[in-house]
Amino acid sequence: MAKQICSTCGVAAACLAIAVLNGEPDGIWGGYTTPERQALLWDARCLSRDVSDTVRQLERGQRIRVRPLDCLPVLHALSQRGWSTERVGEALRLSPQSVLRARERARAATDCLTALHNADRTAPGTANTGAVKALE
Repeated sequence: MAKQICSTCGVAAACLAIAVLNGEPDGIWGGYTTPERQALLWDARCLSRDVSDTVRQLERGQRIRVRPLDCLPVLHALSQRGWSTERVGEALRLSPQSVLRARERARAATDCLTALHNADRTAPGTANTGAVKALE
């Protein structure tokens, strides 16, 4: 029931940011349970990885094996460069369904990062310290 309410709430992103910034251990915040928030933060950390060399190799058409930890940020980078679901799937050896699920995870993680940075900017006397701590 709480997730249904969160899905229509106009401040769900801010609510999620509050839970993450404060390390809220219980409940549904911004539509996410505690394990879901932990997974979301893991994805956000992964997206911050430097995968530029891997992306360049794939753009040149090289067939390389992408490390599992780099898969989400590589997929996100290729998607941002306009690669189709099929092309990303072929390059990363993933099914189209897996690519779509990973794109949704990356979108949710970037939305979370945006909410964290916005929350830090609006908090008096802070300079992105909460978002940095949340991602450590």
